[in-house]
Amino acid sequence: MGLEVGPDGKLWYVDSQNNLVIRIDPYDDSDYDEVRDSMDAYPNNSLLWSDNDGDGFADQQGTDISDDCPEIAGSSILGSLGCTDSDGDSWADANDEYPLDETQWVDSDGDGYGDNQTGIDPDRCPSVAGYSEFDRMGCPDADEDGYSDPSGDWNVEDGADAFPTKDTQWKDSDSDGFGDNPSPAYLSDDCPSVSGSSTQDLLGCTDSDSDGWSDEGDAFNDDPSQWLDSDSDGYGDNPGPASMPDYCPNEWGNSTFSLLGCPDSDGDGWSDIEDSHPDINQLWSDDDGDGYADQEGTEQSDDCPEVFGTSSQDRVGCIDSDGDGWSDEGDYYPSDSSRHSKSLLPTIVILASLVLVASVAAYVVMRKQ
Repeated sequence: MGLEVGPDGKLWYVDSQNNLVIRIDPYDDSDYDEVRDSMDAYPNNSLLWSDNDGDGFADQQGTDISDDCPEIAGSSILGSLGCTDSDGDSWADANDEYPLDETQWVDSDGDGYGDNQTGIDPDRCPSVAGYSEFDRMGCPDADEDGYSDPSGDWNVEDGADAFPTKDTQWKDSDSDGFGDNPSPAYLSDDCPSVSGSSTQDLLGCTDSDSDGWSDEGDAFNDDPSQWLDSDSDGYGDNPGPASMPDYCPNEWGNSTFSLLGCPDSDGDGWSDIEDSHPDINQLWSDDDGDGYADQEGTEQSDDCPEVFGTSSQDRVGCIDSDGDGWSDEGDYYPSDSSRHSKSLLPTIVILASLVLVASVAAYVVMRKQ
């Protein structure tokens, strides 16, 4: 038991009986690093002893708390230890891609949007560079309109670009293939809140008969062969074989037979163009063209509707060879316009002669008696 100088040149108190060895120094050095405790920033760690910038990270290198910025006080613990961390997110400014945003620090694809999904402006496609900014941030945007291209887990219904290659359109609320943005944008939908297939007068509106014309602009909503009625008479401008074609498309008409939609002055259904008697609704045709109608029962009805004729006395519209007004059939002298019936004078003379002869004979007989 007593004081001894040890191999390290230090003074030690040794008590062999009690198995006790105590170092005797003129100052305290708990970790035996030869730096007194009062001057040792890490009195219990023999590998560390100084922290010149006072940030809690040691100047000595090679440990898990060694200061990467020993001359500048800093609080970073990620990326680098003990360095400046302006936004207080624990990442050193030198390693933080967003040194002033405490919610973001890494941008793996380098597109300007951070990987942290709970942070500000998170990159929804962190492994693929992209510049979309409206429906989701940081995803591919082929037409550069700000809306992302559809992908397997993000489609048009979620907000992706309905027109990924057209920078003037991106939304199609009614899903009919026409965009919500007004003209002159690409395929502008004239009825953006109603799904429609019209492509002619209006785009994207209801087209009940699928002829390309919207119901609003289609004069014949249920007829795909007609859509315009320029004169508003109920007959379509398209010619046959389209249904109900208007033969006078630029002139209002009410004819309903043969030539449809043309003027019909007498209202008999036949157009004035075809009506042989446009002012008499009981008559309309004259197949033989003689001015007398084929229809029966009137003063102008043709008694010979299949043969051109000019007779007007006994019968109308029949052949009258001599032009005296009497039909050949009723004209005793069909080639003599000065007469048409057989004369009765000869007959009268004969009868008178016979009467005279009979009278004379009777007188003679009476004288003889």
